[in-house]
Amino acid sequence: MDLDNFIYTTSHDLKAPIINIKGLLHALQQQLPPSSQEGDVNFILSLMQGAVDRFKNTIDHLTEVSKLQKEHDQPAITVDLAEVIEDIRLDLMPLMEQVQA
Repeated sequence: MDLDNFIYTTSHDLKAPIINIKGLLHALQQQLPPSSQEGDVNFILSLMQGAVDRFKNTIDHLTEVSKLQKEHDQPAITVDLAEVIEDIRLDLMPLMEQVQA
């Protein structure tokens, strides 16, 4: 399995439980009596929501990076290094003559 397939499969497999946890946290908040939604319980639930959101964003970003790399992946080409260096030397020749390098 190549890296792209691994990332796709893993992110897909992780998204479903994360979305499920997010939904369960929301349902829990709805079921709690108003008195318990203040203070420590609410603080802990908000920390859990934040952690779930960050995890989901990480998965989304990983998938996006994989897509971008795949879209911009270009085949390797052979480059004549001597030719590149000569082109650079010719480009810099006027500057080198100007500073007498």
